[in-house]
Amino acid sequence: MIFFNRSVFIFLLFLLSCESLEFTYKNDIRTNNKLYNSSSISQTGKEIQAVKSYFSKYFGYNELELYNLNVDITEKQLKRSVQSNQAITKLDYELVFDYSVFSKPKDCVVYNRSILSRFSYTPKSSGYNYGSDKSLDRLYELTAKNSFEQFSNFIIDETFQKCLNEN
Repeated sequence: MIFFNRSVFIFLLFLLSCESLEFTYKNDIRTNNKLYNSSSISQTGKEIQAVKSYFSKYFGYNELELYNLNVDITEKQLKRSVQSNQAITKLDYELVFDYSVFSKPKDCVVYNRSILSRFSYTPKSSGYNYGSDKSLDRLYELTAKNSFEQFSNFIIDETFQKCLNEN
């Protein structure tokens, strides 16, 4: 009888502990992204190596060929701090990611979005420095990842039904 009471108690405890169980794929990028596995992707402007790796993660592979997604990246550099010998001690970067979605069946642009990202960078030496270069590459990668995440969140509720340039 004691064994039965303990097993019922453990079963009830287990049942109550699972009441707020959430599924792993509930907020998955692939389930909410209408461009996932249905768009070809191109990049223009500033070449960022990490961007190409994020294409497949956020947009899959072009299986259905319904959309063309173009990502145009422009970059501005601002020297914030310059020493007396003209060596740069701090740089501000401003990256603008312009996303444009073109619908192949409708033959028109159905979505445009610009996302602005900024970061600061402090070079460690005036010459070549492997650590500084890797640090700058990592900042570019984090900025690109943040931009793709924001864009993916923007298009969750989009239906891509209306052409933007209808006249």
